[in-house]
Amino acid sequence: MTGERRLRTSLLFGLVSFALSLLVIFPLLGLAKVNLGRTLHLLASVSLLWFAALVGLTLVNAFLAAEKWRVANVIAGPGPPSLWVSFSLTAVGVGLGQVLPVPVATALARAVGARALGHGTMLRAGATTLFEQIFDVIVLGCIALVSFATLVLGGGPILWVALVLIVLFSCWLAAGRGTQSLAVAVTGILRRLPPRLRSARLGAALDALGCADRRLVRLLLLFSVLRFVTLVALSAVITAAVGLHISLWQLAAALPFAVIAVALAATPAGLGVNEWAMSAALFAFGTTMHTAVQWVVLSRILSTVASAAVGAIGGAIALCLWRIRAQRRRGADVQPTGAAGG
Repeated sequence: MTGERRLRTSLLFGLVSFALSLLVIFPLLGLAKVNLGRTLHLLASVSLLWFAALVGLTLVNAFLAAEKWRVANVIAGPGPPSLWVSFSLTAVGVGLGQVLPVPVATALARAVGARALGHGTMLRAGATTLFEQIFDVIVLGCIALVSFATLVLGGGPILWVALVLIVLFSCWLAAGRGTQSLAVAVTGILRRLPPRLRSARLGAALDALGCADRRLVRLLLLFSVLRFVTLVALSAVITAAVGLHISLWQLAAALPFAVIAVALAATPAGLGVNEWAMSAALFAFGTTMHTAVQWVVLSRILSTVASAAVGAIGGAIALCLWRIRAQRRRGADVQPTGAAGG
């Protein structure tokens, strides 16, 4: 009964969040004087080739996230998931991220999937997911600060690119020094929690992550940078596919604000919050509000469909892996019986 109540509560929360998100989007359309019908008509210009490129880049983004999680698992100790397991569960999280808050969807898919496929505990999956996502926050936070500084200084693409390279290189040099203190701080917070909420395994996993080799920490940082580059490429593909005119550097400079907003939002896939953040950032960097709002609406639709396709691919792979594991377990149970009978 408790499980049913939790399920009903989760569904109710999702429906309420979705409804409120839609209500938040409509004022944005009115503010920019965007005709929703005419904007949706631009979807007709999206060719199958452009959509295939969109799905392909979404797969690449999921692969990079999966590899980041595998590296975090290597740091946490023996028994990291295989490439197929890591990728399938991360892809499922991409699909679930369209109906749940993105960080929750990723952690949930990995935790439940890792336990079902016999690759560690749910707590380990949650701790390693938390750890690897910190590097996305660091990279996006640094680029967001650069974008803000570029706005304040009245600079353009050359200044923005130069500052991004300087800041990311500084992060590269400092990588590894701050992870131990970060893990110690999180472990200290865990110790202050009530006994029923504490977890010795989670604390041990965080301790292991905090003692990570600097090369592995830099690898996590590199994957986060590559994921950002992939997101910029995705944005550029969407722009070209629907025929809007927004420069690449404006998309790149505005993107961190939208991604951070999605990560902090409690709405499904950051619906509503993402649209306001991205359109405001694009407007700040010189895009007209009308074009910016058109872009975020079309981007939402196309990215949702592409993410659902990637989630379906991941779900199919995870199902195959689960069936293979079940067959092996049945074979292992039958073999001793046959040997005893012989």
